[in-house]
Amino acid sequence: MGGETARGAVTLLGDNNRYGAAALVRQIVEIEFLLFLFAQDTDEPSRWASSDLKAVREQYQPARMRARSGGQFRIEEYSSHCQVGGHPRYAGAYVLPEHIRLGPFSDEAVFAAGWVDLAQHLARVWRWIGQILSKYDLLEVGLANSSLARAYESITVWLREDYCAPLLNESEALLLKQAASTPPA
Repeated sequence: MGGETARGAVTLLGDNNRYGAAALVRQIVEIEFLLFLFAQDTDEPSRWASSDLKAVREQYQPARMRARSGGQFRIEEYSSHCQVGGHPRYAGAYVLPEHIRLGPFSDEAVFAAGWVDLAQHLARVWRWIGQILSKYDLLEVGLANSSLARAYESITVWLREDYCAPLLNESEALLLKQAASTPPA
């Protein structure tokens, strides 16, 4: 699910469909929550897979997974993703290429921020996958081990070569705060 969602976000960003990509990045954040739970408890995947709709609502909604994480995830970050890529909201209109709402940053900065944000979340997904593979004693599986090694190598290169990579969370929060507080013209 994470791979398909990531591939969709990459395709949408490549086509400059930032609003659509933002919705998928929000889904990736939710996948992070779920992978965290899988990394903590080896019984969690079975509980998740066998959950009926009532159990999913009780245990696997984003707010509930975040609460179960014991503070691992910031509510402000998820909230910002919901403002831009969740339910349609005016606060997210600045990512639209039609510019129905001008944001506080240039179009290029908003576009680049979408790529960096996606990459940051995918790096976290791989961190949880690494912990899951270790916890479940799957690191010796050839495909798992080689994929994890390639992912970690790519993440290391990205963090070393892109100075903005570790800074986006704070910039994103500022961007959304300014965009949400700018009244319509």
